[in-house]
Amino acid sequence: MELFRYRNFTRGLQEIQEQTIYFASREELNDPTVEGFLNVFWQGDRIAWEGLFRNYVCSLYNVINLYLLKAEHELIMKSAVMVDIHQFDNVPAGKIIERLGDIFLESDDVEYLVSILSEGKFRISRDELLFFLYCIHRRALLKVFSVSIEAGYREESFIKIRDALVASFEVKKIPEVKNFLNKDIDMRQKILHEFCNLQEDYYNKIVATVMDTQKTIWMSIAGNFPNMYINFLENLLHPETYIACFSSSENNNAMWGQYASNHTGVCLIYDTHTQNGNECLALRKRYGVSSSGEEYYKYTDEKIYPIQYGGSVCEANFFTTLGQFNGNILHGWLASKDGKRSCCLNHIYEQKDTWRNEYWQLLYNRYCHKTKEWEYEREYRLLLVNSFFDYTKKESRIIKYHFSDLKGVILGSKMLPKNRMMIVDAVEQQCKKHGREDFKIYIAEYDHTIDSIIKRPLYI
Repeated sequence: MELFRYRNFTRGLQEIQEQTIYFASREELNDPTVEGFLNVFWQGDRIAWEGLFRNYVCSLYNVINLYLLKAEHELIMKSAVMVDIHQFDNVPAGKIIERLGDIFLESDDVEYLVSILSEGKFRISRDELLFFLYCIHRRALLKVFSVSIEAGYREESFIKIRDALVASFEVKKIPEVKNFLNKDIDMRQKILHEFCNLQEDYYNKIVATVMDTQKTIWMSIAGNFPNMYINFLENLLHPETYIACFSSSENNNAMWGQYASNHTGVCLIYDTHTQNGNECLALRKRYGVSSSGEEYYKYTDEKIYPIQYGGSVCEANFFTTLGQFNGNILHGWLASKDGKRSCCLNHIYEQKDTWRNEYWQLLYNRYCHKTKEWEYEREYRLLLVNSFFDYTKKESRIIKYHFSDLKGVILGSKMLPKNRMMIVDAVEQQCKKHGREDFKIYIAEYDHTIDSIIKRPLYI
């Protein structure tokens, strides 16, 4: 099967000379808001919900401590969730965290929320969970400050904030949650979505007027932490995934304009092979590390996934999709202090093979779905998953392929003559190195008789 990869001149030349394919992060793709979107909901029993609220207040404690240490905003945002609340069990902070979680769960409003949500019949959406966290956020702040002061943290400004929270705290009952959740789902989603948007817009307006960095960071904790927390929660479900894009179309004028720098770039022609019924390309990837730190590489067949356009978006229950965590961390989320397991944890353990297959299929599905507007691209993807090895650095995501899998290139119709010859020279060198005589070089041009881009052989 032939697949085509549109590149600007510099990237195209590099991928020929080095025989590499670059895998982009979600943020580097042309639709980062939708790419990899997963509609997350929360549905669990009492143990699961207590684990979530315990984690919330402990995570808040952690970011406040980072703020007091004058950590940068980026680090605080990356630390919005304390993935393992037991990581400090062997130091004094562990006792503070344990007590903080206990007294927070004993709060009337938190207990009320847990009792309603743990009935298990409600699928709680992102906006609904965000609303509930905003309802208990001031309570959580007050508990963090009170427990920290009890533990001996007596900094004057810290005590002032605690006293201000106490003075402004009103014992208000959380709105009647059960009745609200029993209402029409579309209506309640609309109401809470508007509430969340109003909250975010107000926060952004206030932050825009503040010039002091430390004040801005504090406002993000005091006023926007629930949003930060959920954003990070959603990223916990699957490992970071990086993407290399291809197309089954070689003559798409829009793609030549968008991805090949207004027809000045190049289109690389790859020839896939079939393995176990899947179209694949062989890539050189790490598979092990020696005791001395030496990394081992080998070529493995990587499946190329076709993009599905339109249709239903992928969705997942947060409590049963925590596939990145080991057993100890999972128990921190989904088991009680006395060791009782949530039914969500049992769901994972009792159907391990089925659950594992569904978990990875969900990852592939979410990263291979786009809206109908992109259907003209006829896209295929290779995925690089940040699981066993770390691919967060850009240089680690430049992966080698077999030169024999590069069948040819199509030079853009507006490519500069000197750039054409640089591509031709790079191809010639690689062909000599690998003993190839079948490599094809074409020029893209517009054929007005059929109103389409065509390719013609380059005559040298």
